Amino acid sequence: WKFRRRSTGIIFSAGTFAMKTGIMVAGAGTGWLLSYFGYVANAEQTANTMIGIRLLFSILPAVFILIAGGVMWFYPISESKLTEIQQELQERRQY
Repeated sequence: WKFRRRSTGIIFSAGTFAMKTGIMVAGAGTGWLLSYFGYVANAEQTANTMIGIRLLFSILPAVFILIAGGVMWFYPISESKLTEIQQELQERRQY
């Protein structure tokens, strides 16, 4: 819209790349944190390990949700801006 070029493909591929990178980091991070907290497969877990597992399922996801919410708070496209963009694009299509 801003540069009068349609860049749907690059935007979609960048979003897909970001999602896949996030999935990769989350999977690796979970393994690293489980290792840090002393997780041992098929064994009785220590108290420290259980605290770590609880953190992985509660506090840490909440922190990332708050970070994502903070980022979205500063996202520059509001309802009024979206309406303005839609009107301008509609005017361009009429020519």
